[in-house]
Amino acid sequence: MRTSFVALAIGLFAQAVFAIPSIPQPPTTGIAATFPVAELRLDIPARARVPPLASSSTSNSRSEVRRQASSTLLAICGDLNCQTCAELPVENILFLDECTAVGNYFSTALINPGNTSLPFTISVGVDFCEEILPFPAQNTCFNVIGGNFNSFFEADEPSF
Repeated sequence: MRTSFVALAIGLFAQAVFAIPSIPQPPTTGIAATFPVAELRLDIPARARVPPLASSSTSNSRSEVRRQASSTLLAICGDLNCQTCAELPVENILFLDECTAVGNYFSTALINPGNTSLPFTISVGVDFCEEILPFPAQNTCFNVIGGNFNSFFEADEPSF
């Protein structure tokens, strides 16, 4: 009986020694969380929401557009104010003149470290690009309001 008690005590002690408490981790934030915050609303007048049309005659080749996009990131955020974002290279997730579905998001930012003009326009999409709103600025966090934001659209047209 005594050896059973000792074995049980050693077993419990061993579990206590090797148990590591779970410590909650803070949400992952990136550079987008440091940007000023603005709203991008679907309920603005329709004429202000019309994105630039894709140009059939552009001076930039698609490879040049991809090269210029290489340092540009798209923050796709599950919370307001660009908290808990996935920051992904634009060149890897968006394709010219196509709608890209990414799942629902509540805020987003177009991160361009050089803050240079882009040879294309990126828009946020509602209901898989049924309606799109162009980003009005780079390096600003936009809380998206007024629809089921779940996609992005890239047009072969200069912006900013």
